[in-house]
Amino acid sequence: MAKIWLLIVAGIMLLSFVIAGNASQNVTVTVVPGIMNVFSPIDNYVYQINRVPVNVTVDIGAINVTNLWIMEGKDKSLLCSKCKNYFGYKYFADGSHSIIIKADFANKESIQQTINFEVDSSSYIYIIKNGVLKKAAIQDIINYLFNYNFTIVHKNELAPEDSCSVRANKGNANVNSISFGSRNNINFYYVNKIEQGQVELSMQNDRKYLSYKYKIINISENSQDYLRVLASDRNNKQAVIELDKKNKKVNVNSINFSIDNMSVTFISGCSEQKKSFWFLQNNGNLNKNIDEMRQILNDNPIFLRNYGNLDFLFSRLWKLRLLFGNY
Repeated sequence: MAKIWLLIVAGIMLLSFVIAGNASQNVTVTVVPGIMNVFSPIDNYVYQINRVPVNVTVDIGAINVTNLWIMEGKDKSLLCSKCKNYFGYKYFADGSHSIIIKADFANKESIQQTINFEVDSSSYIYIIKNGVLKKAAIQDIINYLFNYNFTIVHKNELAPEDSCSVRANKGNANVNSISFGSRNNINFYYVNKIEQGQVELSMQNDRKYLSYKYKIINISENSQDYLRVLASDRNNKQAVIELDKKNKKVNVNSINFSIDNMSVTFISGCSEQKKSFWFLQNNGNLNKNIDEMRQILNDNPIFLRNYGNLDFLFSRLWKLRLLFGNY
């Protein structure tokens, strides 16, 4: 019996030794020198202006921050030194951005945070009108501001083609490599769809008169400076019409004739096709007072960027100007 008790006591002592040995094992703890809070730019947000607010705070313990940095690609800029808070504005070009905010500490450690966002300060505003997605006119914007509850949605997809109407004359015509003079006229336009576009062209040299009619079948380029249109007549003979928006000139090239440097006498629409656009999502009727509308304009600078004349709503005489259409 005494031997049994002796064995039990020995076992308990051995178990206690094992437990004590395990309890004394080293534990590695990583101490973070601070916690970063980036309030702006907002992750996955689309800004309507290029001047983006940067608002950063770092909650620290006993270790001070030496530098706050902002980085994008190979660019690195110092926000502030020996600080734990920063607020200011930085310029960002239109497009997608991925930036890093980094805090360096006195003990040579650092923390950082990545923020992805987008800037679109130049795209046009579209609405659904008569069942068709169309670029909004200033009258449409005023109607939405006064009468509707709406949400501004950013669409990362090609904007619908803008309507376009151009008239031009003069220039230098050549028919079958022979000069045909400068009594030339062209009129081309399209409204909702490219396929509905028409081109009417005429050339006259003394008593010789030529005229052509085409249907627009394709737009090969619609940039800030150029519009290139491919058109075809009923015999499938094609012509390329090029509009130089900057210099207000039109060139036409076909198989047996060409016209260079026609002078634009009228142009409407024909704006650049953007890779994205802003859409006003109509959420139902809602009448608003002038202060509410002004707040919408202040919160969404894309309105005044596209429709500068909307600033009349900040005038004391806005009611009269609205009544007489003076905007």
